[in-house]
Amino acid sequence: MMRKNVPVELTFGYVIMALALWILLLWLVPEATADGEDGPTSTIEIVDIWYSSESQFHWAADGQGNNLSSLEIWYFHTPVGGVANNWNLSEIINLSEKDESGNFSFSFPDGAGYYTLESNASDSTDMSEFVSSENFTGEQINFDDVKPTSLTTLASGTRTIDGNIDIGWEASDNFQLKTVQLKYRYRQTSTETPGVWTNFQTLVASGTNSTGDFTAFDFPDGEGRYDFRIVARDYAGNEEDTASGQEVYIILDFTPAEGETDYSGDYWVTGNTVIPWSVSDNYELYSVELRHSYKADNSSGFGDWISFQSKAVGGPSSTGTFNFVLPEGQGIYNLWIVFKDNAGNSGPDLPVGQGDLSLGYDTEAPSGSITYTGDYWHNSETTIQYSAQDNVDIGEVQLDYKFKTDSNSAYSNYIYAETYTTTGGKVANGIMEANGFSGSGLYQFRIELTDSAGNIWTSSTSSFTIGFDMDAPVIFLTDINVASPHIFYDNNLEVLYYSSVSAVTEDEIELEGVYDDFHSGTAGSANIESSFVTLDVYSSEHVWSASFFFPPLTSGNQTITILALDVAGNLGSITIPVVDDINPPETSIALIIEDEVVDETENYTIGRETKYSLSSHDAESGIMTIEYRFNSSL
Repeated sequence: MMRKNVPVELTFGYVIMALALWILLLWLVPEATADGEDGPTSTIEIVDIWYSSESQFHWAADGQGNNLSSLEIWYFHTPVGGVANNWNLSEIINLSEKDESGNFSFSFPDGAGYYTLESNASDSTDMSEFVSSENFTGEQINFDDVKPTSLTTLASGTRTIDGNIDIGWEASDNFQLKTVQLKYRYRQTSTETPGVWTNFQTLVASGTNSTGDFTAFDFPDGEGRYDFRIVARDYAGNEEDTASGQEVYIILDFTPAEGETDYSGDYWVTGNTVIPWSVSDNYELYSVELRHSYKADNSSGFGDWISFQSKAVGGPSSTGTFNFVLPEGQGIYNLWIVFKDNAGNSGPDLPVGQGDLSLGYDTEAPSGSITYTGDYWHNSETTIQYSAQDNVDIGEVQLDYKFKTDSNSAYSNYIYAETYTTTGGKVANGIMEANGFSGSGLYQFRIELTDSAGNIWTSSTSSFTIGFDMDAPVIFLTDINVASPHIFYDNNLEVLYYSSVSAVTEDEIELEGVYDDFHSGTAGSANIESSFVTLDVYSSEHVWSASFFFPPLTSGNQTITILALDVAGNLGSITIPVVDDINPPETSIALIIEDEVVDETENYTIGRETKYSLSSHDAESGIMTIEYRFNSSL
């Protein structure tokens, strides 16, 4: 039998079947978002392209009206110069709201290379943002935690009279170079402490290997030793390790005398100080001169260089001492020893205040005071002002306190509180934080000043006292009078019960109690707040009372709250729950016949000795009385 071909558009049954199949597929694949439907969405915020360590990323998810259930974090890794890997699940974040956001940490688990991050949100209807990882797109970022390396073709020890040189370099990186930097530091002689590293030139580098030259280095500090260091950086911010073994140096020498001071004493001195020195020259020495510049304190500027003493020397080397007598008195000294050879060559001139050696001379103790202008009582920190003076330089201010719990107790010994470092100079003013370091009680204070030379001064006990009260007032309910049989106060549970289905509006309830504070004292009267009635309140001399009638139509659970404030600002309160008990108690009775299971559907003959099991229960206010009655028919 031949089958007739019927056009689809003329067959209504086929349309119905196709629609049913489409609905069935959506039901079987709940995580897929159908075309035209709004499913959950999510984003990952990418701030930088390059990363070199574990980093935080911000995510946001929108349930499009539905509650979210989870957010999957996926990543795709391609090694540098390697083959791409598959999508990997990094973590699942559980969600519950319609819109949520947060941060997640990503440690780049597959090492250096290219990463693509993607998020996949799901909602409470099991609908997901993506059907599978084949639909992921994401945004690519780069991860590199390998430091680049570099070297220079410059040979150490090169001596030249040319004022400019070029310094060649080579650099390499596993991923992509960004810059190569030449740093140098200077010292006048090989025995001096090197100065700080200073940037001379930064060049752009690219690729994984690069070469070039730093041009026209002109020895900006004149004759002496120059140490060079090349620092390569890549795009991820990795900077190569610059161990001292990678450094090279050049000595620029026009044959000056070379000398140094060998002072190893303390910075702060108490009198005449011996300054040892040594000098050498490739030809002939001429003189050694000690110069000093002076300032009276650290808030002043240094004066001009003044010659203290000059000594004639000869030969290729010499050693000796200067007995520096601190000619300007107490203050700060910078010292500069000038070595000259017979040709008149000497080291570069030094700016005022930047000598070879600095000394401080101070034997006087500082002095100061503390003041306070705030309130007596506090429940949190407050501030104390200090003022300090010294003839040369204030160093630090130490705050101490002593403490007692109340006015009838004895003060403790002084206890350390905090040390404040000043900005230096002859005068320092500042603010110190004071709080209840040892709890509620009364506090007095003192300061201990130390100047930069180590001289110490301690103040007397402060003329003021500060009280700290961190404890709220205590409130007690001492009595409650209830006239109505439908109102009951449970002393054990501290709950006031009433029945809104009974007449309770005509009976007055009276509350009585006390309140007090053991430190700062109470501030004013006690207050009473209620969720259902305005109470007539009396409060005086730590005693409070209130009375009220239940307003008509009162129902449901309510509260009465008694509040008291102390002088320090602490608020204390107690709350009396007012519970609406509208359910009657439940009782039960059961017949007990020894060695027999009682069937409640059967009739039994009982006597005077028959035993019964009696029970009662009330879910709210409890059982007040129990009465059981037995009826009999003969």
